[in-house]
Amino acid sequence: RRREIGVRKVVGSTKTQLTIQLLVESFVINMLSLLLAFLIYRLSIPLIESVFNIAWPSGPDTFLSGKFLLFIGLVMSLGIILSALYPAFILSSLKPAAVLNGKGQVMGGYVGFNLRKSLIVLQFVVCTVFCIGTFVLYRQLRFMKEHDLGMDVDQVLVVKGYGFQPVQVYENFRNLASRESVVHSVGFSSAAPGEEIIALSLKPKVSLAGRSSEPKEVKMIAVDENYLRTLKIRFISGRGFDRSVLTDSKSVIINEAAARLLGFNEPRDALNESLVGLDKDPLPVIGVIRNYHQRSLKVGYEPIVFLPAWTNDFGWNKRFLFVRLNPAFTVDERRHQITQVETIWKKVSPDKPFQYFFLDSHFDRQYKADSTFTSLFIFFSVSAILIACLGVFGLVAYTMLKRTKEIGVRKVLGASVQSIMILISGDFARLIIIASLIAVPLILLVLRDWLDQYAFRIDIHYGLFLIPLAFIFVLAMTTVLCKSLKVASSNPVDSLRHE
Repeated sequence: RRREIGVRKVVGSTKTQLTIQLLVESFVINMLSLLLAFLIYRLSIPLIESVFNIAWPSGPDTFLSGKFLLFIGLVMSLGIILSALYPAFILSSLKPAAVLNGKGQVMGGYVGFNLRKSLIVLQFVVCTVFCIGTFVLYRQLRFMKEHDLGMDVDQVLVVKGYGFQPVQVYENFRNLASRESVVHSVGFSSAAPGEEIIALSLKPKVSLAGRSSEPKEVKMIAVDENYLRTLKIRFISGRGFDRSVLTDSKSVIINEAAARLLGFNEPRDALNESLVGLDKDPLPVIGVIRNYHQRSLKVGYEPIVFLPAWTNDFGWNKRFLFVRLNPAFTVDERRHQITQVETIWKKVSPDKPFQYFFLDSHFDRQYKADSTFTSLFIFFSVSAILIACLGVFGLVAYTMLKRTKEIGVRKVLGASVQSIMILISGDFARLIIIASLIAVPLILLVLRDWLDQYAFRIDIHYGLFLIPLAFIFVLAMTTVLCKSLKVASSNPVDSLRHE
């Protein structure tokens, strides 16, 4: 291109004409790139929506909006300026005699090469940030899905009840379902795990009877005697509700978080204490259960007080029947189990539709946004890695072209293929190391801020960085070695003749 500019200047082209020519060429290339990108985008929308299960914006309102057109205009302008304006001024400033003699240097060889190195470093900074971020996102998502919830949500079918429906309906359902072989146990609750505990915006506050302490806000759930057992929620001390014990109708069960909120360092010490604030009479604590996750791991353990449903079932309460299916049945027989449960529901409540969901899927639904975000992040990370590798491949090709004579002389003087490849790869290894040193502090700040939104999170340790960094390093070095091997293995006579 330098010789072309030199010839044009010899035949009379001015600096302004050359600059305009290069800018127009850059505009055409950028416009073609924009059209190609738009075509690829439109063709990939169905794939993105099916893979990530999201509705991707693609209507006319999106592409014809003022913000979108302004964004495209800024991107185009920036692309033209970065890809053409600076080179245009440099190339049009070259002296024709020096260029035609082969002595013209763009920006000076050292400065030009350092600019290319800087761009490669920038690409790998972005690539490293995406790669480490993706790895940490994946580890946090897996941690949330594998974390002990404090209960067993597998093979639990949840039947949704209806407000102001007589409690006898649910008791009849439980009694009939418990006799079926497809059912292991049945429990009732006014709140389902995976949902916020809501009681018409009521914020009950409790305190210990006989003690001068400030009332503490807690969550209330009405349950029957089988609920905790059905979900396999463990007790620290005490026992569950028992209808045969008359005093249990005026008693409560609390979790560890509620016990600590009330001032007990050891939650088991709250057993046999009494709470005031929920009823006109103090309610004794007959049991303390281990903490379990009522909601996602973004939320800490909530202080919960459990009341007996048969004396605290109000019409505004949500109602859920938890049916633990018999594990002896296979997955293929699951449809039969659901049909049996539906038949029982239609017997006790023929006027209400049968609505159900599986508790494990319902709970995991809270992580749908995190899962989608992680998948998209992986997609863009792969794109960033591919672009970075293309940049490295291009710089390696350019370096090989510029150092063809040097490599030929080194081989004539006895240098081996291995030593030449080490020499070439060492330069790029330094660039990757520099990019890593820049990227790690940046992504560390972002990850700490992002993980702070989770009450339960993974710990940030060196392993979270070493694995992605090693992956990027190996991938980049493989790209470098594959390209440099051909030049390093070539006949030095051909290299010197080429020069």
